[in-house]
Amino acid sequence: MTFSEGLFAKFFDNMQSRINDLAHAKGFWDWPHSEGLWCQKLCRLHEEVSETFQTLKEGKLSGEELADVIIVAMDLAEEVGINLGEEIVKKYQKNKGRKRLHGKSF
Repeated sequence: MTFSEGLFAKFFDNMQSRINDLAHAKGFWDWPHSEGLWCQKLCRLHEEVSETFQTLKEGKLSGEELADVIIVAMDLAEEVGINLGEEIVKKYQKNKGRKRLHGKSF
């Protein structure tokens, strides 16, 4: 991991923690953790992706909508103990070594 990648991971993970703290403070984690709650959170992520797609279809892609997708993913990752910043850097490193279009003919 390069120095700049390490900084990215550190700052990303700090923000991930702050986002999760805010979600708790605003009541988004007031229910006991259960399979149903995890399904609800994943559906929330899907909802944000769908909203982003809708803005794209309407010709007005919104940075705020894209941010919502990332925020929901960061909140969920923090809640289950995934260090998403580090995972993004690892995936970036992996993708750098892959073939063009990852060897597929999309």
